[in-house]
Amino acid sequence: MISESEIEQSRSAQDLLPWVEMRMDEIGQTKEGKDALRYLKGGCKQLAEEVYPLAIWASGLERPEHVTIEPKVGSQNFDAVVTMHDGNHSFHVEVTQAHKGDQEHYRRLLAELQGWAPGPSHDVIKRGTKARGIEVEQGRILTSVEAVKRKCFELITDAIQRKLKKEYPVGSRLLVAFEDIVVARADRINEQLLEVVEAATEGRVCSFTHIHLVGMNRRLAVDWQNGRARS
Repeated sequence: MISESEIEQSRSAQDLLPWVEMRMDEIGQTKEGKDALRYLKGGCKQLAEEVYPLAIWASGLERPEHVTIEPKVGSQNFDAVVTMHDGNHSFHVEVTQAHKGDQEHYRRLLAELQGWAPGPSHDVIKRGTKARGIEVEQGRILTSVEAVKRKCFELITDAIQRKLKKEYPVGSRLLVAFEDIVVARADRINEQLLEVVEAATEGRVCSFTHIHLVGMNRRLAVDWQNGRARS
């Protein structure tokens, strides 16, 4: 659907988001493309789960037309290189999703079967095996903003702590993409999200200079700076 070389092309922070949205629209114009986007096949996993949240974050940077983003596909311990305005300052970014991989797969399968699915903060129940056939159904639906918020905070915490166990280049930043359409309505949500990051990193070695929380519905964006990290 999309090649590694196209994904890895260097673009300005201003141009990256329009390009991602254009390519996702183009890919989604065919049934094969829609399936690739839904099940994250043929380069669509990197496009949707790494480059798209990176592009949302990058579009909010100061003077984005002068910031260069170079996504990276592969097994290296970062997902992009960001070069700032003067061209002399660059850093690596690792991108992760605040969802559980198996649950996200079954959520997408449920969406295919019934035309919609609950967000990542809701559980999806899977029964059966590949050999005998897999069935999925929605689990408990969280009925309040507070309940969705607690689940969202749990997923963000898990995503951060999962990445803290690995090594990254000096000066790296972590970008955590999360579903913000419901939690954005909560009071003091930005302050609470910062508290979640503080709690997730407390007492742990954190080599990231910054942790950026990026809402995929573009309602929330929170930036945490690590006073103890080496830059």
